[in-house]
Amino acid sequence: MGFRDRGGLWLLPQGALLVGIVIALMSGGFDAAPVVVVLGWAVAGLGAGFGLAGMLYLGGNLSPFPAPLPGAELVDRGPYRMVRHPIYTGLILGGLGLATADGNWPAALMTAALTGVLAAKAGHEEGRMRRQLDGYSAYAVRVRWRLLPGVW
Repeated sequence: MGFRDRGGLWLLPQGALLVGIVIALMSGGFDAAPVVVVLGWAVAGLGAGFGLAGMLYLGGNLSPFPAPLPGAELVDRGPYRMVRHPIYTGLILGGLGLATADGNWPAALMTAALTGVLAAKAGHEEGRMRRQLDGYSAYAVRVRWRLLPGVW
């Protein structure tokens, strides 16, 4: 299965936005109030936790592509009990938190765009998982939230 067949084109805007966020953060923002900085770091830390836990629980199923790997199994433990895409949650909260802590509007805007890309990619990915993974449809009913627990 090739790059395009595995949904690799989704990685292009995702990667470009992630690089853009890093560049914007490196360029610096404005001095935010201390409470805003602390809130931003807390959100970024929560994002890091979700993302890292999501990667650990996926184990051998981990792939940047929206197509499940051959022989992939449904993972419904750890953060996958709260959201169906915790790694995406980690990227979103991480970008938002760091942009907030840095007072960086360009990074915040690119994180908003990344959120849209990841939401669309998650929808595409879920269609593939429904077809390829036994029990995914029931899992999606059981775990209501796609990206942000209690929100979306």
